[in-house]
Amino acid sequence: MKISKVVMVSVSISLEPLLRSESDSLSKLQEKMREYINNGTQLGWLIDPQNKRVEIYRFQRDVEVLENPTNLSGEAVLPGFILNLKGVL
Repeated sequence: MKISKVVMVSVSISLEPLLRSESDSLSKLQEKMREYINNGTQLGWLIDPQNKRVEIYRFQRDVEVLENPTNLSGEAVLPGFILNLKGVL
C-alpha cells in the first residue's frame, strides 16, 4: 500500500501592484485589493491612470490616496525599491 503525503503551503505576497486599464471597474479593483490585503499582502498599489492617482493599501491601515505621484516606494516591504510612474500617470 502506497501512502501519499500532502503538503499545504501558504504563500503571502508582500507587494501587489494593480494597474487599472480603461475597461476595468475601479470599484472591482478596490475590492480585489482589499481582498489581497485581508489575505496577507503587506503593501498594495492600485495605479489609476484615468484619474492620475494611486491608492496605497496596507494591512490594518486606511487607504492612502496620492494625486499624480511621480514615483512609489517599496517602503519596508521592498527597501530601496522605487517605481517611476513617468509615462504611466
